[in-house]
Amino acid sequence: RQRQMCIRDSSEPVHYKYFRSIMVYSGDTLSAISSRYMDNHYTSVQDYIDEVCEMNHLQDADDIHAGDYLIIPYYSTDFH
Repeated sequence: RQRQMCIRDSSEPVHYKYFRSIMVYSGDTLSAISSRYMDNHYTSVQDYIDEVCEMNHLQDADDIHAGDYLIIPYYSTDFH
């Protein structure tokens, strides 16, 4: 049995995935929220929105209202 090693380029920083709770404000959409929190770890805005909907048990991306709280993912090079 052969083992494969994953070698990471040490010049590339490690990114850690975290989650935070945010409050939805009047006029917020998941597209607007994604523009604030998503980064290149997602292939598209829709992928990010889909993950947020799944995490928050939303049937539809428009199913958010001012005063709601959402759990959203984000990445950081800081280890918490």
